[in-house]
Amino acid sequence: MFAALADEPGFATADQSAVRMALSGGAPCPPALCDRYLRRGIRFRCGFGMTEAGVNCFLGSDPAVDNPQAVGLPMPRMRVDVQRGDGRSTDDGEVGELCLGGPQVCAGYWGQHDAQAAFRDGWLHTGDLARRDAAGRITICGRLKDMYISGGENIYPSEIEAAVLASPEIAEACVFGWPDARWGEVGIAFVVRNPGVPYDESQLR
Repeated sequence: MFAALADEPGFATADQSAVRMALSGGAPCPPALCDRYLRRGIRFRCGFGMTEAGVNCFLGSDPAVDNPQAVGLPMPRMRVDVQRGDGRSTDDGEVGELCLGGPQVCAGYWGQHDAQAAFRDGWLHTGDLARRDAAGRITICGRLKDMYISGGENIYPSEIEAAVLASPEIAEACVFGWPDARWGEVGIAFVVRNPGVPYDESQLR
């Protein structure tokens, strides 16, 4: 939606003085798209919520001073951890699975025993990848199931998509892992070009 609005011909000139803030949720928002709103003087914040954890889980960050991709500090009484695959907490800046706890987190799924694995060790394991900075702010990096491993390295498609979308010639991008005999998996990107913008495939690669 935010991309579609920004692509409208009148976006650059319309009077947007009454717009206080734009709030995006549901998936990480590409930094290049956030920047388009910030350049128009619109505060752009990214949010994160889950029905299982009280709908809105974080307070948001101030894009003027923080990374606009960050969803910020936890809501009051929300416990947050970022964990490695073995359950240990990650170091600051390290990507791991976002885990939530607290009185606002539900106890499980009614009658869905196969889904109860998400609730273990006192945490709701969200399946979302995140990193925490030294101040405790959380940035969502993508989905655990979307991550692929290439040559022993964890690759997060949303980071590659953000880099591709920084090019003005690309309107949309989707990256995923594909089996490879040498590397185990490699990334494949599907892109949608911006009409009327010169396209240089070698530069994009």
